Amino acid sequence: MARRMILVTALALTGACRTAPKQCKPSALPPKPPSAILTQAKEADYSAKYQLALDITSQMLKFPDDPEIAQVWAVRGSTYYLMGRKSKARSSWERAFEIDPCMKEIPELLKKLDSEPR
Repeated sequence: MARRMILVTALALTGACRTAPKQCKPSALPPKPPSAILTQAKEADYSAKYQLALDITSQMLKFPDDPEIAQVWAVRGSTYYLMGRKSKARSSWERAFEIDPCMKEIPELLKKLDSEPR
């Protein structure tokens, strides 16, 4: 139950409050809109295709100036969490929060992670 709650919370991150995102150069953007690609990563998580989700987010991380990069790190953290790789989940979620401290769900996810048995 807690796992499901973390997945739903993490995948529902909207990033509505972003801290002054840098402008992307048109040539630096992936061919599809970033939000569409991020949606593919979330769908891969929902379908338990974790390696696919990691592959998608890895490709998106090649564009560090993308305004959705914090969400990419958050989804990557959720993927690692679902794979049982809690250390990688933690570092990904921490990176997401470092980029966008307005992602108030991240400290909640980290707190839940801390409360789980190791």
